[in-house]
Amino acid sequence: MFTAMLDGWRNQQLARNLSFGTVESRQRAVRAFAEHAQALPWRWTPQLVDERCTDLRAVRRVRRSTLRGYQEAVRLFCAYLTDPAYGWVGECEKRFWYAPGAGGPRVERRSPRSCG
Repeated sequence: MFTAMLDGWRNQQLARNLSFGTVESRQRAVRAFAEHAQALPWRWTPQLVDERCTDLRAVRRVRRSTLRGYQEAVRLFCAYLTDPAYGWVGECEKRFWYAPGAGGPRVERRSPRSCG
């Protein structure tokens, strides 16, 4: 299901005329977050976001601008998943009893503390 979510998000971004490079970069960031968190979107929490950001900044020493790019990718993916137009909330509730965004990462633009 995660792959279907990513495919749908890819299509949404391409329909908005974003470059293939931008779309691929964002998808890599979201996949890396999911791998680091060892969880799929319907299980993401703010704590997982904080852990990922801390790892990227303190351990991997990524630049602030790079971290903001990762944060923006996760934020946009979560916005896509929780948009009623795409139906992912209902599908996740039906299959897993959890919905993406339910207690998941709350990502604010330019927030130094949140990762997505």
